[in-house]
Order: sequence, then C-alpha cells, then structure tokens
Amino acid sequence: MSARLITIFGATGAQGGGLARNILARNKADYRVRAVTRKPSSDAARELAQLGAEVAVADLDDLPSVQDVMRGAHGVYCVTNFWEHRSPERELKQADTLADAASREKVGHVIWSTLEDTRRFLPADGERMPVLMGTYNVPHFDAKGEANRFFTDRGLPVTLLNTSFYWDNLLHPGMGLQRGTDGKLIFVLPMADKPLPGIAAADIGACAAGIFRSGTRMIGKRIEHLLRERVELLRAIECDDGERSFYRRRLRKFKKFEGGR
Repeated sequence: MSARLITIFGATGAQGGGLARNILARNKADYRVRAVTRKPSSDAARELAQLGAEVAVADLDDLPSVQDVMRGAHGVYCVTNFWEHRSPERELKQADTLADAASREKVGHVIWSTLEDTRRFLPADGERMPVLMGTYNVPHFDAKGEANRFFTDRGLPVTLLNTSFYWDNLLHPGMGLQRGTDGKLIFVLPMADKPLPGIAAADIGACAAGIFRSGTRMIGKRIEHLLRERVELLRAIECDDGERSFYRRRLRKFKKFEGGR
C-alpha cells in the first residue's frame, strides 16, 4: 500500500509545523506530507522540504489554489490564523473555503483546528463583558467555533480539534513573563483561580498526527485534548538561571477593549 498524502495548511506555523515534523519523523512509510504555505522560500518551508515534505503554495482567500493542494489527499489539516488579519468575517470565509475545497476533492479525513464559540455559554449582549467587533465576546474564539458548521453541515468526515492557549506564549513579548515593581517575574491574567486550558504548540501537531493514525475512529468527534490545569502551576516555572516566576491574580474588570462597547 502506497503512503497516503496528508495536506497540511499552516505548515510553516506552530500547529501545522508540529504536525508536519511529527509525521516526517515517525510515519514516512505510511504518510506523505504536502506542506502548504504562501511563502515557499521561507526558512521554515525549506526546512520541511529538507525533511522530505512536498512544499505547495495556496492562499486561503483563493478557492482554486486551496482545492489544488487538496487534490489527491487522504487527509487535510485545516487551520486559519485570525491574528494575521484580525477579521472574524475573513476567518469565516477562509474556513468556508477550506470546507468547500475538501468537499469538492472528497477528502477522506479532515481535521479542523477550532476553538469554543463562547456565545454558546455567554450571550454577546454586553451584560457581563464587552461586545467586540459588533457580535463577538472573544472574536478569535467565536469565529472559529462558528465555522464548525461549514464542515459538519457539508457532511464531511471531520474531526473537530479544540485547541487553546499555547504555553509557548509565555516566551512572547506582551503575553509572557514581566518583572514586577518588587523585581520578581510575574504572569498576569484576569482569571483569578479559574482553570486555564493550555498545551505546547508542537503537541497540538502530535495530537493531530495521532488522530490521522487512528483511522476512522475519530471521524465525527470533537476532541478536547488539552490539560486543564490551574494557573497557579505557573508559580513553578523557573528560568534557565533558576529564577522563579509567580502568577498574579487580577480581579479588576476590564471595561474598555478595542472595538468594544
């Protein structure tokens, strides 16, 4: 039996890159990787090519190019990047394009990287939190969750993979550790002692690879693979030099958000 083709969108990013490297390291005999990017000359794309991936070019705003890179694929990993354009409407359109192309190409197994639509639990009425961009509580969550229907309503053989906070964010400016007035490293979120779902970005790729390897057992399922740990675990984080960090609870309400009311 020849190796099955897996088309991976976002292959030069965190999730798709993790999936591509996992398959190339463990399953070359069973799967071939088509790594989709808009920048085939990037360092990340070159690295994947050296590892054995076929690098292909597509634009999520262009249906024909998306359909082309899905052609002949047994499996497709679908992911969109809200932070590239910060437009829920554009993200919805891109997700619809992915689902449309997968349907046209009769893909055998689709994984859609999604998030919870918070409006299922908390109406976007402005009572408990600001309404952003007109109709959203948390735009980058809500749009992905809303987009689930593009895959399920078409009857696609899809697995909905709920992802969440990357622990890798702790390394990025603005979201990572900061030094408080007392000189100690702190991590601040307005969550008090509530659970924070999280995972290393590369592990999302490993989970997706496991879903593809499971065959048809995961089709039609929503997978929530994330460890739900309490934020206090961040107290245990230590820097390379042994310096400890601390989680600071913040209960004050945030009343003003960009685009909110």
